[in-house]
Amino acid sequence: MKAMINATLTNDVILDGTTACSMLTQAGVNVSSKALVRQVNRATSEVNGVDMAEDQIDFNLIRSFCEEFMKRNPSSKASFGIGSDRKFKYLFVAIKPVVDLLAKVGLGQFSLDGTHLKKHELGGTTLFIVGRDSNKTLRIPAFMICHSESTESYDTFARLCKDAGLGELFGDPAPTPAPTPAPTRTAAPAMFCDRVSAMNAFFSVFSNLTRMCCVWHLIRNVRLYT
Repeated sequence: MKAMINATLTNDVILDGTTACSMLTQAGVNVSSKALVRQVNRATSEVNGVDMAEDQIDFNLIRSFCEEFMKRNPSSKASFGIGSDRKFKYLFVAIKPVVDLLAKVGLGQFSLDGTHLKKHELGGTTLFIVGRDSNKTLRIPAFMICHSESTESYDTFARLCKDAGLGELFGDPAPTPAPTPAPTRTAAPAMFCDRVSAMNAFFSVFSNLTRMCCVWHLIRNVRLYT
C-alpha cells in the first residue's frame, strides 16, 4: 500500500481515477452498489456469518493519502467526504500542475463527464474534467470518485472545484490586485457535457463559462424527448 501511494504521489500529472479507486479499495472503501448494501448491513454485528467489525473502512489511511498528496504537491487539493451515517461519499483531487498548465497554454475548452469503472472489481464512478493544451494533449485538472452520476454528486464536484481554485480556469475574474497578470484569452472558457444536471451544477457555480453543444448529443436528445 505504501509503495502504491509513493508511486502515485510522485507522478501527480498522470494521477487518475482508476489509480485512486484502487487505493481506496485497499483502504476498504467500497463504491459499488453491492458494497453500498454491505455498508448498510454493517449496522448489524454479523452478516452471513462474517464479522463486519473486521471489515471497516480505514478513513485514516485515506486522510493520510490526502495529506501526503498535498504535502508533495503544494497548492494541489485532495479531500474526501463522509456522510452523517459514516459512509464514504467521495474522494476529490485537483492537480495544480495541470491547472497551471491549462491556464497558460490551454485552449479554454473543457469536457465534463462521468465514467463507470466497469473493469474495477467494485465498480464505482469517476467524475472528471478534461481540457486540451496547445499541443492538443488531453489533461485532467480535477476528478472525483463517488457512488454515481447523481445531481448531488455533480453539485459537490462543482463546489469542490471552486474551492480548489479552478475558478479562473473557468472564466472567473482574477483577484484584485492579481498576483500575476491574467493570461489573455481569445474567447471565454467553454464546457460541454451531455448530462443536463451536470451542466446546471457547474454553470450555477461558474457563471462565466460558455455552454458548448455537441451536435451528436443534441440530435439524440431531440429524438428521445420529442
